[in-house]
Amino acid sequence: MEKLNELIKKVLTKEVILYIVFGVLTTVVNLVVFYLLTSFTSLDENLSNIIAIITCVLFAYFTNRKFVFNSTANTFKEKFQEFYKFMLGRAFTMVIEAVRFLFVI
Repeated sequence: MEKLNELIKKVLTKEVILYIVFGVLTTVVNLVVFYLLTSFTSLDENLSNIIAIITCVLFAYFTNRKFVFNSTANTFKEKFQEFYKFMLGRAFTMVIEAVRFLFVI
């Protein structure tokens, strides 16, 4: 039991907890933006979804950068590299989801 508690303490760090919290908030942002766009504008649902996804990915980037990973990037180049890597990671997970979706029966 003691080893399990040690493992939990190692895994549930402040960063992991904040990452989970902001992940949930990112989902909320996505749902709220999509709801607002589809309910109060005449935008197509697909366009509303694209805008909602872009909004929540940007929200995730800025919140994770500041609160989870405590970024120390200062120059434009450093910030751009961080943003580029973040977007590349998001694109990679999107491709994995798309491929997984194709093989679900």
